[in-house]
Amino acid sequence: MSSADLSSLALLVEYNGTAFSGSQSQGAGALMPTVQQTVMAAFEALGLADVVSSSHFASRTDAGVHAQGQVMQVRCDVAAIMLRVPDLCLALNAKLPETIAVRAVEQVASEQFNCQHSAKHRWYRYQWFLSKYRSVFTPFNAVREHRSLDVVAMQEAVDSLVGSHNFQTFQSPSVYKTSADCTVTHAIISQPTPSMVLFDVIANRFVYKMVRNVAAALWQIGLNPIEHPPSALSQRLQACNRACSPKSAPAKGLTLMSIAYRSPDVHEFSSRSLFWTDSLTQLLNKTLMKEFSHDENIFCQV
Repeated sequence: MSSADLSSLALLVEYNGTAFSGSQSQGAGALMPTVQQTVMAAFEALGLADVVSSSHFASRTDAGVHAQGQVMQVRCDVAAIMLRVPDLCLALNAKLPETIAVRAVEQVASEQFNCQHSAKHRWYRYQWFLSKYRSVFTPFNAVREHRSLDVVAMQEAVDSLVGSHNFQTFQSPSVYKTSADCTVTHAIISQPTPSMVLFDVIANRFVYKMVRNVAAALWQIGLNPIEHPPSALSQRLQACNRACSPKSAPAKGLTLMSIAYRSPDVHEFSSRSLFWTDSLTQLLNKTLMKEFSHDENIFCQV
């Protein structure tokens, strides 16, 4: 298979991350399989290993973190795959465990699109399930809290996140040395039901464990706004010191909700770009547009 034969497929993937060591393959040392390894095993089970070269995700998620709108790019011989497996989405789902689902597949040009670098915004959600007693119906993607949370104080706190900031305070140590500068466009606390509190945050990029670390600080504010007033979050942010932030909130409460991409430039793209088709755009953005209907231009491509 020569490089000239290669293009890419973009997969819209959702998963329950409880039983996975994160999204990206980690080599032989991982105690549990990763989402990437599992999806690649499904390609192999379909007899497609010889026409697949590599794969990567738009956003890395840690062990135990979930995704509703993850995007995976698979560099491969698309023509050969489509000849052997006309309905790839259906075929992959037949080989995948119930904890992973491929919602859509679309062909993209590898030299024009990179699912990670072409992303405009990423949307994450952290969830608390408020209940004094343990329940077998506790959502798998929420952390149970037996005490009440002051959502008004939490919302006052997250207002300080909006804008461009250095998030070093909320960046956990990582082997990946990247800038801590991120631009947050939306940070919202909501309580859609008496038992559920949501923290939604949308930004151009996120540093390692940023949402879980912010969620931990918000958790403190929600539990005791007297000891931890809303202004404490802004003070911690401005300190640019990881020691100022509490231990990360549990991974199980975090979900990658959606990723948005820029509009194709008509001079650069001969055909419609990834997620510019009706079906995939709706799958990625319809929930977000409903959630943030007060600003319907949030994901208008630029």
